[in-house]
Amino acid sequence: MGDDLPSYSTLALSRPSLGVVRVALNRPRQSNAMNNAFFAELHECMRFLDADAECRAVVMVGEGKNFSAGLDLTEQAPGMMSSTDGAKDVGREAMRLRAGVTAMQVRRARRNPAGCCCSGC
Repeated sequence: MGDDLPSYSTLALSRPSLGVVRVALNRPRQSNAMNNAFFAELHECMRFLDADAECRAVVMVGEGKNFSAGLDLTEQAPGMMSSTDGAKDVGREAMRLRAGVTAMQVRRARRNPAGCCCSGC
């Protein structure tokens, strides 16, 4: 098991056992709220793990008390509430946000099985 895992600002990766990579959401002070950096890093991380011959399974966990509080509204809310020209068009922005989330979900099929550990469920 090599120590060749990349480092990220919002994720912490480790290899707890042979063939397993632990991906921890690593913003516990913000309850692991998902910001723009998180989405970019998660996509990059999954692309890396898809190509990693040593990775056979991915376990996702959240550092701290919560797995995730969801979207980081301090970063996401302003863009969700106005269009690019500054006019309030919540419906179009909601459709744009939904399209972005859907694109992330179906962008690529993962080679490795993934599991998720949540607290408080």
